Amino acid sequence: MTVVPSGRSESFDNEIREYFMNTLHIAPGYSAGGSLMRAIRDIRPQDDVLRWPDDLSCGPIDNDLASTRAAWWNCDVGDWNVEAILNEFWERALNSRARLVVWFARHSAMELAFFFGHIV
Repeated sequence: MTVVPSGRSESFDNEIREYFMNTLHIAPGYSAGGSLMRAIRDIRPQDDVLRWPDDLSCGPIDNDLASTRAAWWNCDVGDWNVEAILNEFWERALNSRARLVVWFARHSAMELAFFFGHIV
């Protein structure tokens, strides 16, 4: 193992560099996520955007279960695979090795509900 002049191992430096080089941006919704993708694609092509697929400003939010949200959406919208979509989002967000950046606006009920419901 090579030791860099700072006294840290080269593998440690590579791990830190990878962490700061790759960012997973989490955007509250498909519209915000699409806009963010367009905004960063030229300046940070190594970054990725994960779009939160739910609007927490309506419906039940009394627990963190995807099945609760899915049951509510399926009752209102029809049978589509909401639970799998929500579980896929959390699987990707929680298992990412990249630096996470969450985007939200203070004046959007949907975005604030996302922030307070899952981030705080």
